[in-house]
Parts: sequence; structure tokens; C-alpha cells
Amino acid sequence: MKLLSLMYMIFVTQTVANAANIKQLLNDQDLAIIQLKNGEKIEVGENFIVSENKNQCLLEALSIDKRIVTVSSKACSDKSILTIGKTVEKSLFDPKLTQTETLPQAAEPTIEKEKATVAPIPEAKDGPAVKESYGAFVMGYMLAPKILLNGTAYAGTSSERGTFEYKFSNTLTFGFEASQFRRNSWNNGVFFHYAALKFDTVTISGPVSGTSSGTMTGGMTILTLAYAGKYRWETAYFPLNIGFLSSTVDSTGSFTRTMAAKVLVSYGLGFAMTETFNLEFITAASTVTSSTTSSSGTTIVPELGYLTNIQLNAKFLF
Repeated sequence: MKLLSLMYMIFVTQTVANAANIKQLLNDQDLAIIQLKNGEKIEVGENFIVSENKNQCLLEALSIDKRIVTVSSKACSDKSILTIGKTVEKSLFDPKLTQTETLPQAAEPTIEKEKATVAPIPEAKDGPAVKESYGAFVMGYMLAPKILLNGTAYAGTSSERGTFEYKFSNTLTFGFEASQFRRNSWNNGVFFHYAALKFDTVTISGPVSGTSSGTMTGGMTILTLAYAGKYRWETAYFPLNIGFLSSTVDSTGSFTRTMAAKVLVSYGLGFAMTETFNLEFITAASTVTSSTTSSSGTTIVPELGYLTNIQLNAKFLF
């Protein structure tokens, strides 16, 4: 009979010792959330006991929602023994003998609010753009494109150095880009662009002959294949493009027909407006070469020139 009683006491002790586990802690508010094991029950005002080596403290039940119990840890002076997942025992002492100061009933909404506060919160997004790589269709608008180059005109024993300026009409450009797009890092990519420029005016200036100008017909078609690097912060980024150009000129002028665009360098400022749309402001310069030409006894020897423009690019990401 004594043996049966002893076995019964061991069973009760083991059951009590595994009554619940600590799920969440708010030590600065003297609060904790405890989850009861299946079949365990407790009432408001009753206590749990937490043990760590020789240290123990009481946790008083404040509110109960099914198996979730909100407890006060005010009576626990050493909160280092409170850890997430720790097993707690259901106290066998009479709650009247171990009564601790409890939070007033009016404070229960605050407790519920604290429970909601410690619940998992979805990770906030830093901005609308989350793509780390993309392919994009690019539509641009090229503003104030012009070619400026110097050259020397020879006629017999006379020579004169002058400046040739060819202005084009503003035009649309089209292209495709593929690029990395990671935040706070340098990204690599490549792009292909097409532009069809139409001549507008030409101005020739010389120190002796003065300045003359006129309108021009024809145009210049440019294909660009370039490296598209960019440093991205959050939504803003710095694009830097370096590439090669292939061009053809439709013109009746023998000197103009020899002009060819060669190397591009451009940079600017971009913004990831949405997950699928980027907007860029770009300034660009390309080298332009031209061959020596002769006509009516005059020979023109050109120097290296430049095609400059400003671009507004819209990128539709996919």
C-alpha cells in the first residue's frame, strides 16, 4: 500500500513538473506568456513555479485564453532563470499563502495589447522596388543631340582652322537592357539601343571666314552595345554606361558622310519608381571620327569630335 502511494506521488510530481512551457517574455513589464500542455488546467490567481539550480520563483496567472496563460513575474527577482521554452511547474501551494501583488483588472486590456505587440510582425519593405535582377524594354527621349568637331581647311598654300557643329532634332530611342539590381551594391548589366537622328542645322565657324549656318537634310542612325553598370542604394541608383557604337549617315555632303560614332560614355541618376518601372536622367557623350575629304580644291582635315546629348529613359522591367 505504501508502495502504491509512493508511485502515485511520483506520478503526480512528474505531471506537475511538466505542466507548461514559457513561450514569450516581457521582463521589463514583468509579464510572460505560458502555454499549457494538453489536459492541464489552471485558474486566474493560481501560480506556476520556475526552478533553476537552487533558485525558484512564482509566476501568477493573470488571464487565460484556452491553453495560453498570461502570468505576472513580479515575484521573480532573478529573471535570468526565465527563458523561452523553459518548463514550469504548477504550484501545489495554496494561492492565499503565496499571494503576490497582481495587476488591477482594469489593466487587462494593456496586457492583451502587450500580447499583440510581441506577436510576429511581417518584415517591412524598404521601398516599392524589390527586384535584384531584371530584363527591361527601354524607351528614351534624346534631347539636344549635336556633333561638335574641329578641323582645318586647306586651299593651296592657305589654311584655316574652324569648328563644325551639327545639330539634330530631338528624337525617341528604343532598346533592351538586362542587369543585376541589388540594393547597396554595384550591379552589372548590358544594354542595346537604337536611335535614328535627323539633321537640323549646321554651323561652320572660322577665325577668318567668320560664321555661316544653314539647314540640312538626312540623318544619322546609331546602334549602341554597352556595359550597363549601376550602384543602387534603396530606390535611387547611379548608372554608368560604357560601350561601342555603329553608325551610318544619310547625307549628300562628302565630309558629313564620313562621320562615324565610335565610343560612348554616359552617366546620370535613376529611380526605381515601382517594382516594374525605372526612370533615368542621363547625360551622354560619344566620340566621332571623320575622314579627310577634298572638294573643289579644298581639303578638310578633321580632328576627333563628340556627339553629346541628354536623355530621359523609361525602363519597363520584367
